[in-house]
Amino acid sequence: EGDNTTIDNVAMDVQTPPHPDLVVTSITSPALAFADRDVTIQWTLANNGDADFTGEFQEEVSLAPSPSGVNGRFIGSAPFSGTIAAGQTITRFATFRIPDDITTDRFVVVRTDDGFDVQEFESGEANNTTVDDVVLDIEIPPHPDLRVTSITVPATGFAGVVTVSYTVTDANGS
Repeated sequence: EGDNTTIDNVAMDVQTPPHPDLVVTSITSPALAFADRDVTIQWTLANNGDADFTGEFQEEVSLAPSPSGVNGRFIGSAPFSGTIAAGQTITRFATFRIPDDITTDRFVVVRTDDGFDVQEFESGEANNTTVDDVVLDIEIPPHPDLRVTSITVPATGFAGVVTVSYTVTDANGS
């Protein structure tokens, strides 16, 4: 039974197979957003690897209090399903609700392949998170400024029910 092991002195060349490498290369958000309102975030996703990716994964978007991107608050995810060829760049966007308790400057953070569903191997997983270098100013939304802008009354009226029509608009657009 001691003869089940053999040692061979021939070197074996082991290589990593071609693989995708997903990287968020840029993030675009408005300069101003309001708490408890929707905001649309756009980002550019590149496959810097040497193989196409076909399948599904999730991307996570969060708002961080500093440009380091740590301690970010999750605001939503965006699913991807399809193919990204090696060397290809695509534009992604999604609309998220800003939490009502965030009313200070934040940095948008996008993490691609959030669930590690794409086989990027060791070198590719380290570059999945990107922090926008431009601050997103989040403020309390303006209060409504309701104004009656028109009133319509009948030319004549009788005792009893009279129909009056009016239009109210928000001068702040909120």
